Amino acid sequence: MKEQMADPGVHGTGDASRVWLPELVQRVAAFLPANVVACTLRLVDKATAALFRSPEHTVVLLSQPVPDAAFAQRWGRPEKLRALTLSQRQKLLRLTARSGSLHKLQTLVAMPDYFPPLCKDVFSAAASAGHLHACEWLLERSCPWGGEVLSAATRAGHQHVCSWLLAKGCPWSDTAPAQAAHGGHLALAEWLAQQRPGEVDAHALLVGAAEGCELPTLQRLHSHPTADWRAKVEWLQGRGYDWEAYSLRCLLPRPDWRERAAWLLERGFPLGGLQGLARIAAGAGDTDALSHLLSLGVRLTHGAASEAFLGALRGGHLSAAEAVYPFLETVNTAAAVTDAARSGQPRALEWVLERVGPEAVLTPATFRCATEACGLEAMAWLREHGCPWDASAIKAAAECGSQEKLEWLMSRGCPVKDDGEPFVFACSNGDVATLRCLQRLGCTWRPDADVFTRAVRIMAFESRPCAEAALIWLLEQGCRVDWDGGAAVAVRYWEGLRPDLDSVVER
Repeated sequence: MKEQMADPGVHGTGDASRVWLPELVQRVAAFLPANVVACTLRLVDKATAALFRSPEHTVVLLSQPVPDAAFAQRWGRPEKLRALTLSQRQKLLRLTARSGSLHKLQTLVAMPDYFPPLCKDVFSAAASAGHLHACEWLLERSCPWGGEVLSAATRAGHQHVCSWLLAKGCPWSDTAPAQAAHGGHLALAEWLAQQRPGEVDAHALLVGAAEGCELPTLQRLHSHPTADWRAKVEWLQGRGYDWEAYSLRCLLPRPDWRERAAWLLERGFPLGGLQGLARIAAGAGDTDALSHLLSLGVRLTHGAASEAFLGALRGGHLSAAEAVYPFLETVNTAAAVTDAARSGQPRALEWVLERVGPEAVLTPATFRCATEACGLEAMAWLREHGCPWDASAIKAAAECGSQEKLEWLMSRGCPVKDDGEPFVFACSNGDVATLRCLQRLGCTWRPDADVFTRAVRIMAFESRPCAEAALIWLLEQGCRVDWDGGAAVAVRYWEGLRPDLDSVVER
């Protein structure tokens, strides 16, 4: 009997459809991380995409690792980064360092126009996640560090990273043991204190232990949040410590803060001391907590009410702002407008506009603040309501590193000066991508603008990393430099701190 040959065009032996069966694919997907399903498996074909179309299969979880190929596809090309501001790009770099993926870090730093020189925050992100290999990689690339990097590792309890940092010469932080105690890592706190016994902030260590350790530990240090907080307060109070300061810290954001507040008030904790808690609640938009505090009889002074009000506006929490508004004797109009603009929400601006009038809200300063902190929606809302603008908006957009905002402003005729300020701030940030964008949009600087020197001064006096690529870009565009004047002074001041500036000077 002859075996019938299958037509290779119709379910042949090499046809994937014979093994790529829906029930089999679903079984395979059950063993894969969610982000692999969302970023890889769904891209196989239309049928597979349809099979995994529910939200749990289409949403990328930022808290979980993303496949390297998907990361490179999304963030590995300059055109994909144009919509991000400088702070968003820096945040992406920190999150990537925290993930510990060297492949992803290499993908980002391979685009120096968009990612300025590595900074301490990136090192701290890797250290806080315990990724020693990422820390080693960053150190090899001369990423700056400091005591805050050590503190980041100690608070998270990563003794292997702390040991490596100290062995490599990372600057010490006298609050590092306190950070470990705050995180509940007693053994690490004691180990750190032994490394530099004469360089430990004892008061901070005690406060950290009070917050993160059990009472016996706190008592021992005197010679994860715990359930014995009452005993801690009583023990501190009995020894003459500022138990009121600690008591306030032990409330929010604890889920049982109402019980804690009631207990503290019974023991004589001053009602006015809860004003700080009200400020925190307003800033977080926690109207339930704020209402409860006010129902207890907490009355805000003008200063406390003003801080709570502005904090609520800054976060766009209008219900909280409304709750504390009656406690204000007067409104700091300029601050209210600024913080409403920084919320990025047109509704917050409208809310302030209704209360203080258009003359106070619709100003060039408001538009500048919106450009610094808001999206295009809030900027468009302000213009639609007649808000004037000036050249400070262009400077703000350049400083925050937003190409989208620069293009939006320039396309609508926003005034621009030739004083070079947008270039100064973009350069001092090391943001070559924004420098190129300014040039592409037709922005210039006049010959006497002294752009190079001003940028160097900002980097030097604010101890920023040397933006070598940005400085070289300025020189390549013909930026005039007075090497016998201010530029020489700035460079000489910095040369001892930043030897990598030599390559720029030699040009």
